[in-house]
Amino acid sequence: MKHFVSYHNAEVMGYTFEEATAYSVVTRKHLDLKGQRIWSISGEGQPRSYFLRETWIVDDTGPSDQAGFSHYARGSSGFRFNPPVPLKQLSWFRAFRESQGNFGLGLNRIKDEFVGELEALLGSKHTEEK
Repeated sequence: MKHFVSYHNAEVMGYTFEEATAYSVVTRKHLDLKGQRIWSISGEGQPRSYFLRETWIVDDTGPSDQAGFSHYARGSSGFRFNPPVPLKQLSWFRAFRESQGNFGLGLNRIKDEFVGELEALLGSKHTEEK
């Protein structure tokens, strides 16, 4: 399984993470995502704070009808972090953010060295399965 990060910036997207459809992402990239894991992160405020929101497995992909995005990926279930997990203070997060081009690369593969750090957050008390 491959792991990908999706980044939600409400100012750019025009809607908050809470208003977005759960377990879904739109992208300009044509990627083979079925069966892959998505980790959804949001960035909010100035200075920017980052939050891990959900993780899920892609089970459906196709062409997007949302302006500016050519593809979508959706999952039917996953984990929603409730409350969202603040990431900025975690020791590994700065290097992770830099590896993602400060989230300017769009939907992007996560380097293996960070997968374990994200998976460790699944064992925290912040999770609920939906």
